[in-house]
Amino acid sequence: MVDFYTMYSITPRTIIDAQKMKTYQNNPEWKLFFPAEIFVKTIEQIVREEYIPFKQTSIHLDIYEQSKKSPVIVYCHGLSSSGRMMANFALPLFQKGYTVICPDLPGFGISPDNRGSIPIPELAEALKAVVMEAHKYSNGTVYLTGISLGGTLTYYATCLGAPVTKIACLNLLNMADEINLNATHRPWLISKLKKLVKLISGITPETSLPLQFFLNPDRLSSQKSIVDQFKTNPLVVKAYTLRALNSLLSAAPTIPFDQFDLCPILVMHGDKDELIPEWITKANFDLIKGEKKYVTLKGGEHIPLNVTAFRNYINELANWFLTY
Repeated sequence: MVDFYTMYSITPRTIIDAQKMKTYQNNPEWKLFFPAEIFVKTIEQIVREEYIPFKQTSIHLDIYEQSKKSPVIVYCHGLSSSGRMMANFALPLFQKGYTVICPDLPGFGISPDNRGSIPIPELAEALKAVVMEAHKYSNGTVYLTGISLGGTLTYYATCLGAPVTKIACLNLLNMADEINLNATHRPWLISKLKKLVKLISGITPETSLPLQFFLNPDRLSSQKSIVDQFKTNPLVVKAYTLRALNSLLSAAPTIPFDQFDLCPILVMHGDKDELIPEWITKANFDLIKGEKKYVTLKGGEHIPLNVTAFRNYINELANWFLTY
């Protein structure tokens, strides 16, 4: 097994004072995703906010830090969400003894950069940078996981050399594969527009299209309150630039699934996911030749908030990272 920690030099990074930047303390919109006041207060008491530099910008981090160095889980958000919106999943993992770090990748949440403007390869590089930073909090072990696009970015960042011990992907896609069009609600139209998006993105890369043109937010969850927040909350990315959209439709990982053997990988998918068909994730998983495990989350939607699916999801994550 490759020991990534010894392969890569983990250099100290200059931390940008979060108080001089945007913070979630000053952005109450995130609380609308979590109606239970006691949950919100718990998050406010536990989470520490920091920024780390990345290229010409910076990345906001929510850090659920243990009192002493411990295994670290970096948890990546999805296509239109943010690190703070992952609190539902981060808190129970923290309560199981892990330090958990939830980034706002560039262009998401309260991190700088134009929203929805960063292509997949650069997002994967940013996630790798977060993993590098996470080692300063760890006992030598850093795990990487994510949901939706975050699950796929987990794989992409690992292929770029993110120094991790194990990974777990809730949803696993090759963004260049046209079978992903099955996740859109206009697959025939998006297929025809794919070449046009590539062409126009080279001319006006910062022109934006609404995300709802491609994806139906009603398929995220059966919980109307959650779906409504994805439609209206200011923290949600609701449009993507043509440059980013072209990347979403064409960016393949640097290591194909059938050549991946960098570290053990857990892949999960909800059997009630109405946004991304489970067979796409399962087909990609089947190609992987290295150490792997697949779990179908019974009753799990795209966002696994059903009580049974949620508990299974957290337990599978915690146990996968524990048994190494």
